[in-house]
Parts: sequence; C-alpha cells; structure tokens
Amino acid sequence: MSDIQTFSPLAAEYPRMAAAGYLFTNTTAYAPGSDKVGHIRKEQTLDRLEGRLCNVEYMAHAMDIFDTGASVLPLNREGRRQFDYFVNGRGKAILGLLYVALRRFQRENRRDALRAGLAMLVASEDGIISVRDAVNAMAPDLIQMLDGFDDEREKALTRAAQIEDQRLA
Repeated sequence: MSDIQTFSPLAAEYPRMAAAGYLFTNTTAYAPGSDKVGHIRKEQTLDRLEGRLCNVEYMAHAMDIFDTGASVLPLNREGRRQFDYFVNGRGKAILGLLYVALRRFQRENRRDALRAGLAMLVASEDGIISVRDAVNAMAPDLIQMLDGFDDEREKALTRAAQIEDQRLA
C-alpha cells in the first residue's frame, strides 16, 4: 500500500496547501510529480507556506480589485488595509505585487504556478532571490507597472518631465 493518502491529518492541518494542489503523507507534503527528495519535511516550512496562502486569502478581494477592477469575493476591510499597506508602503510595494501574482494564479486555477510562486516567495524571504526577480518571473506586467512610478509614487516619466521643465525655467 502506498504511503500517499487521499486524506491525511496533515492535509486537514494545511487546507490552503491542499487546495493549492499539494499532496500529503502522514508526515510530509509535496508537490505533484516530485520525488521523495522533494518532500517538505520541516513543519516550519509547511507553516510558512500555509501562512502565505492565508495572506493571499485575507487580501484576495483587494488584490482582485487592484488587478482586474472587480471581485466576486466579499470585502474584507482588514485585508484591504493590509494590502494598501503593502502597495503604498515605502519599499513594500514589490511584496504587495508578489501577492497579486500569487492571487492571479489562484484565481486562474493555475495551481502549478501558484506552488512555484510560493517557492519563489520563500526563496526571496530566505535571500536566495530578490522579491523583484520573483515578481518579474511570475508577472512581468506588474514590474512594468511598478517601474512607471518613482519613490513618491508619482508617474516617473511625468515627474522627470517636471524636473526637466524646472531646469529650463
């Protein structure tokens, strides 16, 4: 009999990971197609992944409005406030965009991309890759949008033109 179970107590403990397509044994979780070496054994990693998916769920309504202009989900005021903090906070906008990319994959039912995106989020938290590189790999259009603004959240090209106009005056 296989050690892979259709229902595992671990799956019940990590429902968002199960919804993202992770498979579970009694003691580990893993992505479909991975071998035994690819199993997630550390409880801390399982908790991190489940926690990040909880963040996506928490801010989903606000991210849908940001990304598509509409949402079928009920408003979560705290989630909107948290997302606004990411998007409008100095140095945090890129992290907010990473969550938008994860939500986009979730909304489009692209569970493989969602799992890969979660791995990039954890890798960026561990300093293995930059958050910007992770977002660029997942959603280059969001990087292009971000690059259109300067540090004061003004459109960079408009601001550059204003500075040039002041130099000429």
